[in-house]
Amino acid sequence: MSEASLVPAADSDMEVDTAAHPTQPFSFNLLQTIKKAQSVHGLRHGDYTRYRHYCTRRLRRLYTSLKFLHGRKKFEKKVMLPEHVVDVRYLYILLVSAERAWSYAMELKQDVASEPRRRFRLLRRLCKAEKWATELAKMSSLKADSRTALEAEAYASWMSASVSFEKENDWEGALGKFLRTRTVYEQLSKLKGDMEQQALCRERVEELEPSIRYCEYNLKRAGKSGGSYSDLRDLDSVDSPGDDLLKSKLESVLAEERTRQAEKMSELSWQGKDLPVRNNSTRLSILNAQALVKQLEQIDDDKHEKKMGIYDKCFIQYNDAKRQIRDDLSLVSSDRGDEGDAIRSELNTLDFAVNAMLLQQTINRNKMMVGVAQAQLERQQAEQGEKDASRKGEKTVRPADLVKLYNTLLANLSELSDSSLTSAGASEEEAQTLVVEQCRAEEVAVRAARCYYLSQAHSAQGGSTEAYLLLGRAIEHAQEAIKLATARGEAGAQALPTLQSLLSRARTQRCLVHANVAENAANEESALGK
Repeated sequence: MSEASLVPAADSDMEVDTAAHPTQPFSFNLLQTIKKAQSVHGLRHGDYTRYRHYCTRRLRRLYTSLKFLHGRKKFEKKVMLPEHVVDVRYLYILLVSAERAWSYAMELKQDVASEPRRRFRLLRRLCKAEKWATELAKMSSLKADSRTALEAEAYASWMSASVSFEKENDWEGALGKFLRTRTVYEQLSKLKGDMEQQALCRERVEELEPSIRYCEYNLKRAGKSGGSYSDLRDLDSVDSPGDDLLKSKLESVLAEERTRQAEKMSELSWQGKDLPVRNNSTRLSILNAQALVKQLEQIDDDKHEKKMGIYDKCFIQYNDAKRQIRDDLSLVSSDRGDEGDAIRSELNTLDFAVNAMLLQQTINRNKMMVGVAQAQLERQQAEQGEKDASRKGEKTVRPADLVKLYNTLLANLSELSDSSLTSAGASEEEAQTLVVEQCRAEEVAVRAARCYYLSQAHSAQGGSTEAYLLLGRAIEHAQEAIKLATARGEAGAQALPTLQSLLSRARTQRCLVHANVAENAANEESALGK
């Protein structure tokens, strides 16, 4: 099977012929070459081992095809000099060597948490990658055209910045190198020519931003001006191959910052009340969950799989907080009198609050799942049936699947409403909170959508009478939901277009079902008359 390589296919197995090929200037798109090889050989899935093995094989083929071998039986190091570079593949040797050392460092980085001593080897491999990248930049300046030399210089600058970034001893130097790299790629993205190359340069600029901001954050801390935790938290959504150095540092620093915040946190604001949180572990779990919720708000709506993963982490943190609260409840002695009753009441209220937050995020997750399934069902219906969708490899969505999701959503909303009422106190006026009103309005809207899709399920099985009745219920619920949304003012305005669309579709579908029933009845009468 052929491999996408760090060397053009036409040159990969050629013998060196200095007479047939000009010695300079050489030209190749360095960034495009690297990105393509990384994508094909494992880095799309974060598999640095596979990419390192590919680089080793590619390097061996380059040495063999160029006859640039380090001895036959005994290793004898052969230094590459400018006069040796009579073929562009000599520059590829330097590039692949740098990539191999860097990928090995990234591979070791994944195991540093469990085996800290591997960090020394990681640093040695990064320094080796920096040495090869620097050699590539020097050789390119002598043997390649100006654009290739500039790309090689940016690559060497980035590799050198990565070394300083990992050593954590020169944030100012790392920042300067990252900024220099960004400047080069910004200029390259403006040059006319290959559109793919321009897009890759712009993408590279975006990838560098989190590292630059992290260096600035550490410089602020070193200057005792206090690095901004909110700025640091915004970097937590980094998600691109090769950012493992930044990700690992973010995880450790964010954990330290949240622990520090947990020590300062004394109360949790919920439904206009400030609830004391005395257990440090509970505070830390709540802070972690809140950070994940804010991260969810920054992710694009179309990245469903990524959101699902973060929702799962959020649920784990809230459940940890609930478990810690209930452990504290079990430790409260029953013979402490009024003091014990006050502590139990405080913990019970906190438990209600955390449970309500968990339910709210569960509802948000289920709404996202409903939206995804609904969009897929509509796409399937527009393509006229399930066969078209199955040919594309999509999982078929049926109306019954949406009904199940709406049932789950109804249960979540009911539980959230009940928990708000239970924790609100004895006064009936106090219980009528905005949360309860919102749950009531959303429940009616969900019932309307549930009836609509349940009618589709019955209609698909030939139950026209049931479908007609269910569409009537969907219309009633949709009208009620529109009234409730209108009464809520700005808070309910966002739901109005969706509800009005649902009402219109239900009315149209009801007319079609009614016409279908009438036509079937007429056909039956005609058949009996004959």
